[in-house]
Amino acid sequence: MAVCVPLFNPTDQLVEEAKRTLDPARRKELYTAAWNIVNVELPHFHLHEVVITSAAVKALRGYQPNGVGALTYRGGGIRTAYIAA
Repeated sequence: MAVCVPLFNPTDQLVEEAKRTLDPARRKELYTAAWNIVNVELPHFHLHEVVITSAAVKALRGYQPNGVGALTYRGGGIRTAYIAA
């Protein structure tokens, strides 16, 4: 029989305590401590949404889609696309 042991996460504990605390100074202290842990442990944090552009016109030539994005792709993407006459 497997035993499931929850992982200890001090950030959750700090946030939960901050939610219950009525003292604004103590609440700020707890949220700051939680944010400092997140800042250190979080590998990266996206502050934007990646837009993926695609094209579907039969006359379009030179367009090569890429998962990274149409504007960042070297040798293809929107930069080399044109409409055939």
